[in-house]
Amino acid sequence: MAGHTPKYDRKSLLLRLITGLSLFLLLFIFSEIIMHFAIKKKEFDSVILNAAGRQRMLTQRYSREVNMALIALATSDGRKLLEFKAKSEKTAELFERTHMAFMGSGTIMVMEEKIAIPAQTDPRIRRQLASAFQAWQQLKHEVSLALQSHKTALAGNENLYRIQTQTEVTNSLMNQAVLMIQQDSEKRLDEVKFYLGIVLFGGVISFFVVLIFVDRRVITPLGKVTRRAYVLAAEAQSANHAKSEFISRMSHELRTPLNAILGYGQLLQLDDDNLNDNQREGIGYILDGGKHLLTLINEVLDIAKMDANEMEFSIEPVSMGYVLSNSLALIRPLAAKEGVTIREAATDAPWVQADIIRLKQVLVNLLSNAVKYNRMGGEITIGFSETPGQRIRTSITDTGIGIASKAQSRLFEPFQRVELREKNVEGTGIGLTITKKIVETMGGEIGFESVHGKGSTFWFELPAAQPIVVKDEDAILITAKKLAPNETVSGVKILYIEDNSTNLQLVQQVFELMCDVNFLSATNAEQGIVIAREEQPDLIFMDIGLPGMSGIEALAVLCNDPKTASIPVVAVSAYAMQEQIDKGLHDGFADYLTKPLQVDDLINVVSKHAPKNKLK
Repeated sequence: MAGHTPKYDRKSLLLRLITGLSLFLLLFIFSEIIMHFAIKKKEFDSVILNAAGRQRMLTQRYSREVNMALIALATSDGRKLLEFKAKSEKTAELFERTHMAFMGSGTIMVMEEKIAIPAQTDPRIRRQLASAFQAWQQLKHEVSLALQSHKTALAGNENLYRIQTQTEVTNSLMNQAVLMIQQDSEKRLDEVKFYLGIVLFGGVISFFVVLIFVDRRVITPLGKVTRRAYVLAAEAQSANHAKSEFISRMSHELRTPLNAILGYGQLLQLDDDNLNDNQREGIGYILDGGKHLLTLINEVLDIAKMDANEMEFSIEPVSMGYVLSNSLALIRPLAAKEGVTIREAATDAPWVQADIIRLKQVLVNLLSNAVKYNRMGGEITIGFSETPGQRIRTSITDTGIGIASKAQSRLFEPFQRVELREKNVEGTGIGLTITKKIVETMGGEIGFESVHGKGSTFWFELPAAQPIVVKDEDAILITAKKLAPNETVSGVKILYIEDNSTNLQLVQQVFELMCDVNFLSATNAEQGIVIAREEQPDLIFMDIGLPGMSGIEALAVLCNDPKTASIPVVAVSAYAMQEQIDKGLHDGFADYLTKPLQVDDLINVVSKHAPKNKLK
């Protein structure tokens, strides 16, 4: 019997067509539901993370305002005392209203806009928020005791130390709460991705099934599902951009108050002759805490830039010996304090292909960990070796406590730390994450071996490079460009345009203490431009984020005016991401200082741009 091709009647074909279209319609509706849920979840999580992050900022602001009130109390400045007490009470009210919204849902005001805060339903997060609020209540109690104290002098007031300690405890608990909220958000997002994957997989299978039985008359619905998947991917990319923008803004908000903390701390430290031992120790605590917070901010910015693929690298031949020498100069004081001996390799240091700044960051991170997690009287050994594929391995071995087996698989994940019972080790848990990403971006590899109780060896490999010979005359030329160590400025006229009165007073006091300058100031760009035209200063410092006319706009006015076009203008800003610095320099600023200001950097910039006849 001859073979034949089976035929389907019109009714059977129509039934299959309707079945295929119905299947696609169900998949389309299901994908719409999932995408609607994903968008709502993103908005929900964005509100929660913004509000939780602001709680940490409010704690810092409250502590700063209370400290200013205590200073006013110590100096019998009644007006300032009332002003900063009122500010601190307003900050406390905002913190507590936001907390109540977290626990029971409600609305809060953010930049004159009402934002609904959904109540947290996860019992773990609610317990963590409750713990943070208990710490907050204890902080308020310590503040109340300090303000009621009969001790009117700052020196010797024990409540100051308690306020600082309780602020750190409150922020630590809030950090944990934010991390838990973020982890919960990521978990739900993973679930959405899983279900979306099922939908897409089902769509692909259905495509081939319907293609076989119904020909190509049902491809269009699948195309809609695919396009919706691209829309969802775009939404995810938008959410990632929003996260980076939020981190950048949070960095700016944290750097501004930190500028006053570190700046006045440095000023107090310079007046060493009038300080007793307790005051020196207290100022040391302030500066150490401020520097630690600045390191944390910079690490978070690094993570954000790496996630967005915005971190720039300049790969070139680099001497490991030179970078190691510079890194050890930073680490040896910490090692001496901990009683740790550092032994360098007997072999000559090799050359590698790397970014010199990021390579130093890698070495400092690994060496500081080797010191912090070592024993008193322990050792650190640094070695180099060649590996297959023309690569150089750098090894850092310590005799510390080692890493438990169960913790080793998660060591390079963010916020994973080795806990020590013997001592409290400061850290954020993201240093190794950043280190790993830097090494891999430079074309390298990183790893470790560890025996719990005996120590660890961390290593990283980078491509080998041919050494570069530096001529002696080049080295002399480079050295000659540096400022003389005792070089100062005298009679320089400086204009500082800044709307923050605290920062304005800080810079003025630095110049009064360190230099013989004629200091002028303005609180907005318009006033600053008028003063610049009339007074013809030698140098202008200007905040970028001024109210009304911005610093960028004011710079354009100054550069286009023949009276002021030749005056160097230095940007002073809490916007510290590299692309923001590059943009400022590209717009025409002669230099760019980031907050918090360092006294040495401020003086060096004046020495660099001041007229040569006013250097002595």
